Amino acid sequence: MPGGRPTWGEVRRFCEGQGFAKRETDHTFFDKTFPGGETAGTKISRGVDGETLTKARWTLVWRRQLRLKSENDFWRGLERNTVEYDIPVPPAPPETLPDYLHRFLTSVRHLTQDEIAALSKDEATRLWYAHLSGTEGESETDT
Repeated sequence: MPGGRPTWGEVRRFCEGQGFAKRETDHTFFDKTFPGGETAGTKISRGVDGETLTKARWTLVWRRQLRLKSENDFWRGLERNTVEYDIPVPPAPPETLPDYLHRFLTSVRHLTQDEIAALSKDEATRLWYAHLSGTEGESETDT
């Protein structure tokens, strides 16, 4: 029930429905790994599915263990709807340059790896086209 506290059985159903990996020992462990390596997870003792979590335990579970954006995300997730996790979005991988551009920048332009890394693909391509057209030494105001 949204706004209330769930039972351990509902926490179990949430984890199963949201794709957490399940591992059984003397407890049931649920773990989820997100892009970028961040993780979330909880463990549930055997035989407690009917017990309602205390207020303090519930806050710990939804916020710190399951890493949800809000308590309401738990209730949405329990119904197998999409939830929002309080996980930072990993940065986009740097755009890699095609081999020919990288070779041009190192062999012809003699740029360092740091200088190349600071260029966008569009900037590197403009340098390549300027080289091919013979205008690489000209500034835009020279035309």
